[in-house]
Amino acid sequence: AKNCKGFVIVQVERIAGALEQSRLKMMKDVVLFDRLYDENFAYFKELQLYIRAGEEKLEEMRTKTLPKLHAQAAAANDPMAVQVVADFEAGVNRFEKKLHDLKISKTIAIQTAPQIRLIQNNDKALIDRVQTAIYSTIPLWKNQLVIALGLASQRQEIGRASCRER
Repeated sequence: AKNCKGFVIVQVERIAGALEQSRLKMMKDVVLFDRLYDENFAYFKELQLYIRAGEEKLEEMRTKTLPKLHAQAAAANDPMAVQVVADFEAGVNRFEKKLHDLKISKTIAIQTAPQIRLIQNNDKALIDRVQTAIYSTIPLWKNQLVIALGLASQRQEIGRASCRER
């Protein structure tokens, strides 16, 4: 019974050790997710600046630069001037598509933030549960197992003693 008691205690302590390792890993993950959240927020802010600047520049190109180039090409009556305008318009369209891509990236950054926090909060809840298991449940298990094994040992001794008395 003593040997069995030692084996059971070792197994419970092994479980506690594995839980502690899991808890430590999750705590590291929480820190990692904090950093990831901060980086995502900085990326979002940076995208906002680029988008605002891009929209202003796009507006300027569409309302000032392009009409000016069209007027110059019409006044010059030069086929190469018309090509310059067409090239500039193509560049404006590519710029607008890049601006659209930045807006999609901004939307993804917005959607990523709550996902990061959700995973992080789930990890925090698990950390609390594992900590409760390590510091409350497992010590109670140990006590109950020792008591149960002690009672079983007593029963065995009582049975042996009653056999001897006969």
